[in-house]
Amino acid sequence: MARLRLRQIPTRSFKKRGVPPAFRFKNSPRMVANVSAGLNSIGPDRNKARTTLRKILMQDLATSIVNDTRVIHMNETMAGWRELRGMGQLDGEVAIIVDGSPSRPIKNVQFAGRIDIVAPASVELLTEAAAFAWYTLHKQASKFSPSTASQTRKGHAYRYIGSFEMFISDKRQVKTANELAGQGGIEPDDWVTIHNHVPYAARIEREKYPAGPFWHTYKALRRKYGARLAIRFDFVASTDGIIKTSSGKGGQSIPIAQPVLRIGQPGAFPNRAPKMKKIIRDAGNRKWK
Repeated sequence: MARLRLRQIPTRSFKKRGVPPAFRFKNSPRMVANVSAGLNSIGPDRNKARTTLRKILMQDLATSIVNDTRVIHMNETMAGWRELRGMGQLDGEVAIIVDGSPSRPIKNVQFAGRIDIVAPASVELLTEAAAFAWYTLHKQASKFSPSTASQTRKGHAYRYIGSFEMFISDKRQVKTANELAGQGGIEPDDWVTIHNHVPYAARIEREKYPAGPFWHTYKALRRKYGARLAIRFDFVASTDGIIKTSSGKGGQSIPIAQPVLRIGQPGAFPNRAPKMKKIIRDAGNRKWK
C-alpha cells in the first residue's frame, strides 16, 4: 500500500489577512484605544519594567551560580587535601596560595580561580634554583655587556657582567653559588636575592625586553620550578645610587632603579613580574634611567 503524503500548504496561506470586506468602512470614523499596565501606577511602563525585572533576575541567577561554584571549588580542594593527609602527604606545614597570592584568604578565591596547597621546598631545591638563576644571569649578561665600554659612578668604573650580587635573606652576601650549600649556607626558611648594582642595569632590562637578563631568567625559573617555589622579579630603589634631574637649587635627586630577583619558599611572596610594557611606555620618566 502506497504511503500517503501530507499536502503542502502554500506559504501565502500564512500571510496576514486583511480586514474582511464587510468591515471596511471607508468614510466612517474609527477609534483606537491603547491600554498600558504600570507598576501601581508609578514607575516605568510595562516594557521597561519587564526588561528591568529580567535583568534583576538574571543578575541574581548569575551571582548565585558564581557563589555556588566558588563554594564547590573550596570544598573540593579541602576534601582533596584531607584525602592526601590521610595518605601521609601534605600533612605538615603547607602554604595555601589563592590566585597567586599567599596573603589572600581562601574564601576570597575568584570565580574559576586557583587554589594551590604546596609543601615546603627542600634546601636542595632552593640551592639548585638559586644556582640556576646565578649562572643564567651571567650567561645572558654576557650577550649584552660590552667588553670595553663601562659606566662611571662616583669615580669608579663598573661593568655590568661583574656587578651581580647574591644575598641570603638580605642579611649576608655570598660570592658564588657554591657557598649556598653546606654549613653556613641557606636554611629552609631563607630566601635568595640577586641584583645588579650598576646604574644602567634597569635600562638594560627595559631596552632589551623581553630578552633582558633578569626577565629571561625569571621566565626560565617559572617554567622550570612553577609553583614549587616563590619567584619574584621587580625593580627597587637603590640605597646609594642617585641621579639628579637638573643642576642648581631646583634639582631633584631620585634613587636609581635596580632589578632584583628573589627565590624562596612557596608563599613567601607572590609570584610576580613588573609591568615591563608600562615601564617602556614611561621611558621618559627619569627615575627609571
